[in-house]
Amino acid sequence: MKKLYQRVIGEKLAGKLIFVLVSVILLISLLFLGFFYQRNEAAQRAALNGRLENLVTVLQLGFSELLWSLDIAAIESLAQAGLADRSILAIDVYEGTRFLLGARRGLNLVPNVVASDSQPFSFPHGTRLDDQQLISGAIHFKEKQIGRFEIFFTEAIVREEAFRANQLLIFGFLVMAGVMIVVIYLLMEKTMVRPVLKLATISQQIAENPQTPVVIESPSGDEIGILYQRFILMLENLRKKQDELEEAQGHLADIINSMPSILLTMNQEGVVTQWNSAAEIHFHLPAAEVVGKTLTELPELFPGLREICAEAGKKAMPTHLYRQKSPGDHPRFFNLCLFPLQHKDAVGLVIRMDDVTELEVKERQLRQAQKMEIVGTLSGGLAHDFNNVLTAIIGTVSLMKYKLTSRPEPDQEILSLAATIEHAGKRSAELVRRLLALARKRDLELFPTNLNHVLKDVEAICKGTLDKSVKLQVTLAEAEALVMADQGQLEQVLLNLCVNAGHAVTNMRSHNEPHGGLLAVSLHPLDADWAFCAAHPDAHEQKYWVLSVEDDGVGMSPEVLAQVFDPFFSLKENGVGTGLGLVMVYNTVHQHHGFLTVYSQPGVGSTFKVFLPALVGVNAMTPASEVRVVPCGQGRILIIDDERMVRELAGKILQACGYEVVLAENGREGLDVFRREKETIDLVLLDLLMPVMGGRETFLTLRSLDEKVKILLTSGFKHDERVDEMARLGVRHFIQKPFTLEKLAEAVKTALDASQAGSI
Repeated sequence: MKKLYQRVIGEKLAGKLIFVLVSVILLISLLFLGFFYQRNEAAQRAALNGRLENLVTVLQLGFSELLWSLDIAAIESLAQAGLADRSILAIDVYEGTRFLLGARRGLNLVPNVVASDSQPFSFPHGTRLDDQQLISGAIHFKEKQIGRFEIFFTEAIVREEAFRANQLLIFGFLVMAGVMIVVIYLLMEKTMVRPVLKLATISQQIAENPQTPVVIESPSGDEIGILYQRFILMLENLRKKQDELEEAQGHLADIINSMPSILLTMNQEGVVTQWNSAAEIHFHLPAAEVVGKTLTELPELFPGLREICAEAGKKAMPTHLYRQKSPGDHPRFFNLCLFPLQHKDAVGLVIRMDDVTELEVKERQLRQAQKMEIVGTLSGGLAHDFNNVLTAIIGTVSLMKYKLTSRPEPDQEILSLAATIEHAGKRSAELVRRLLALARKRDLELFPTNLNHVLKDVEAICKGTLDKSVKLQVTLAEAEALVMADQGQLEQVLLNLCVNAGHAVTNMRSHNEPHGGLLAVSLHPLDADWAFCAAHPDAHEQKYWVLSVEDDGVGMSPEVLAQVFDPFFSLKENGVGTGLGLVMVYNTVHQHHGFLTVYSQPGVGSTFKVFLPALVGVNAMTPASEVRVVPCGQGRILIIDDERMVRELAGKILQACGYEVVLAENGREGLDVFRREKETIDLVLLDLLMPVMGGRETFLTLRSLDEKVKILLTSGFKHDERVDEMARLGVRHFIQKPFTLEKLAEAVKTALDASQAGSI
């Protein structure tokens, strides 16, 4: 191919060069031949004129005597002698004005002229004007004109002689031109054709492969050498620009490939022209297998994407699609942006896909958090009011039991009834704890807890409460499954899930379906790696214990599954479900720094998994038991609480413990009492939330009246911003509602005996 290219280029250059050389040589030869022809013709004409002048002189002298004597024969001979010059056609002799005789050239000499001796000569019709030449001369005898003669001649012979002379010149010029053409061609072929052919070959090599290494040496310092130098400079600049272009293209490709967004471009025929690294990673399709194909030749990237692209191409306007769900077992959410791409008359499409799965998850979590905040606010308000009621109940029962046990022979029946009331009160208090945990207004009491014990306790409860048609299957962990947890809260989480699963296989089935089914509860460890964390945004790379609750009940559709943790959402019949069970589960698990997953399919069943961070290197323990000894003391205590039942109960408890009490129903009344009797008041039992004047303002005023005043703060919310603020302001002692006689007595004793260096 390379040799054929060189041969074709060489033949074209040689043909053009030969054509130019022949043309130039011929032009020069024609110019020279024309010049020499005109010059030779002029010389022939001058010679003819000279001969004619001599002939005129000779005839004048010869005809003078002969015409005087009328020697006709001699005159005719002399006239015939004058025709010796081939250019002379005829000579006419006149005696006076009378035509005497004429000499004519024969037909063999001038075929176009007719000879006649009896008439004056005339040029035949059609003779060229430049051939009708005439010269005349007078004949004198003794200075008297006795006649005249006319000489008719033509210049055709002159032209013939000039042309004949030029024939040799033409031949010489042709020989010289041929030699010059050969010499010049060989010289130019060496100095021009070969270097130009070499440049053409190098250009072809560069066109076929721009990276071909080329060494170019200038053949000379003439114009061709300058051409080589300019070509070398052009090639260097071209390669420099090409390197810059490749660097820019590589930089642009690096930018496109480094972008987290999926980018692909298509031309107007729908053929994919670009496919970046993010697209390769997400769709598991390398660019080599995608570029050059249409969307119809590829697996479906997104439902309806082909139709969307076709519509966007017709509109030639940007198209935005949000939260598009990708197909597959692990779907993700994408924002799709389609931009028209126009270049001259060509129209294409740029598609950008942004993975917003994490944003979608965060937004769902935000919506869930907002819902939980609403529920928490409601729960906190309920818990506050309920705490006051429980304080009166539990406190009264504890006071009743204290007084009964103080008698020599207490009434056991009354003690039993009191114990029943106390147990119910504690159950109610536990419910308040759950409400406060839901409202995040109390910290969980976390201890190293063995989840195997949690499963055993819940198993015992489920066996006594679930329908007999539910087959309960519990699988414990082989090793000690330790987590930092509030055991009571975790038991409630697991119990909620088990109760829901029991309902799914019994109450929630239709009438034509058999009731009952499998409820499997299991516990196993899991080491979360980066792949697991990528699929579960709430997870971290650590060890987890996984509580799994699985049933083969009615299951849930994707639409229901999306609302399963929404407050007040329930699939159970009215009066059966509150819609808060799974909300509490969700909230409690997250308070334990864990997370949940749910898988469900209608008609197949549901699986709830609770992931809790594993605790390594410690032993399980339980909270210390309550101290039952009632400490008594002496002193005067000001009780400020807006709830009459709580205020009066606290007064009775403290009186039973040996203290003198003063009661006030709000902060303002309490301040009036303190101003009057501050010298005798040893401690102020202050409620945090009160009308008229709240606990914060009351405390600040009390401290302004007496810097050493001792305060025992009470509230249904222990870990609350307002409680924390009171601690920062200087309150060092706190008791949470509902409280018993024992707890209140212990708190008062501690506050009176301790300095203000204590802490809440």
